[in-house]
Amino acid sequence: EKVFTRAYNGQIPGPTWRIQPGCNINLTIHNKLGSFSPGVADLIGTPSAAQEPIIPWSKAFLNHTNIHTHGLHQSPIEPADSIFMRLAPGDSMTWTYHIPANHMGGTFWYHPHLHHSTAAQAGGGAAGMIIVEDPK
Repeated sequence: EKVFTRAYNGQIPGPTWRIQPGCNINLTIHNKLGSFSPGVADLIGTPSAAQEPIIPWSKAFLNHTNIHTHGLHQSPIEPADSIFMRLAPGDSMTWTYHIPANHMGGTFWYHPHLHHSTAAQAGGGAAGMIIVEDPK
C-alpha cells in the first residue's frame, strides 16, 4: 500500500548532516512536492481551484516549503535560517549556513518551517538530524 507524505530525498528521516565547526554549508533544495496540495481540488470542486490554499482564508499551501534548524547558532536572516523564505513547487533555492569555529559539538535537527505547512511536512517525516563534531 502506498502512503503519500513529504520527505527529504525520499527518505524518512531525512539525511543526517555531519559537519565540523568552522565550515560553510550551501544547501540547495529542489521542491519536487507537486504543483498543488493533494486533495484540494476534491475539497473545493475544480482542478483550477487546486492552486488555492487548502484553508481558503489562510496561506496554507502544503507543498510550498523551506528549512529551519534547531540548535545551530545561525542568523535568522535570508539566506540563512529564515523561516520566512518560501520555496514553491518546482523551484529551487539555496540556504547558506556559516557554522562558527567555536560552535559546540552536539546533535541537532532540521525540518520545514513554513507557517501553516509545518505539521503536514515535519509530521509527515520531512526532518533530519545534524551532528556537529566536537571542536578540535
